[in-house]
Amino acid sequence: MNLLHRRAFTLRALAAFLAATLLLVALAVFAVRSRNAATDTSETTGPLFVGLRNDLNAVSRISISTEGGADVILARQDDGSWIVESLDRYPADAREVKSLLMGLASLEFEQRLTANPEKHAAVGLTDNTATRVRLWTAPSSTNDSPTRVDLLLTSQQSDSRSKCIRLFGDDQVWRVRGDATAPTTSREFIDRELLVLPDDSLLGATYDGLEITRHVHAEDDHDADHHIQESPWEVTIHGPVIWTPENANKAKQFIVSFLARLDFEEVRAIPTDTDCPVRPSLEYFVHGAHLSITPISLDGATWIRISGTVDSATDQSTPDAIDWATFLAKIDGWEYKLPQWKSDALAALNSESH
Repeated sequence: MNLLHRRAFTLRALAAFLAATLLLVALAVFAVRSRNAATDTSETTGPLFVGLRNDLNAVSRISISTEGGADVILARQDDGSWIVESLDRYPADAREVKSLLMGLASLEFEQRLTANPEKHAAVGLTDNTATRVRLWTAPSSTNDSPTRVDLLLTSQQSDSRSKCIRLFGDDQVWRVRGDATAPTTSREFIDRELLVLPDDSLLGATYDGLEITRHVHAEDDHDADHHIQESPWEVTIHGPVIWTPENANKAKQFIVSFLARLDFEEVRAIPTDTDCPVRPSLEYFVHGAHLSITPISLDGATWIRISGTVDSATDQSTPDAIDWATFLAKIDGWEYKLPQWKSDALAALNSESH
């Protein structure tokens, strides 16, 4: 009888152990499934942001944040154009904004990765190391408004089309396919090519007593265009500045080429309380306008301010004609930092004229 009792006790203990083991396994499976259900708000295939492609025209504000960097803030205006709020509200390059939005809309799920916060650093997706991109669709949105997209983004170097992402506030990391690239500085959202002047548009220029012109004699407009491109530049020196023939010739080459392609490194609103040394202005007479470019020295760099007047008598209907009224309105109130090589050349020009 004791033997039977012992066997019965052993069977009951084994059954209890097996039941406890099965319960623990079931609880573990339930926990994993619950965690996945909490972090996976979309299917594992298809677009990351369902319907975003149809909502792109409704996006009103974009924010891009990185650790240690200044936030990039873009805002859509009532006329559909974009400005860089984080860069004194300078006009944004619509092509760069569209590229960012289309890239985000193109993202598709590829593979579920870790949901362990301790492993986020290994893929560059901690809250402090990833690039955070937020989109808002409500008008007049602020950083405190509900977002349409709130994404932590990093790229996998082994495949430029494969990226690791994490939705902000969610532990689940995904590998996604797509072309989303988020520039992390405000200057990357502006077109730094300020002006490209056609060869036949420049008619003459003056600088610190130096006058550069070319004369055109033609019987019709088509002939005039041909002669403008072929006519040599002539230099006339006016006092009181003393120009040697060698310096005048070098100045001529620089002044003529300076406006052919005018780009810049930085832009800012013209400050009202800065007293900076002002150099002699470059005065340009172009087809359709008179432009005045004033260089300003500041901390070893050269900034320029541009003003001008439109020649209303000039025919602006030709396909390659520059809309000078639009150009002058765009640059009004701004000053532009020249690339260093152009700044050095301008400084050398200024020293040679004295």
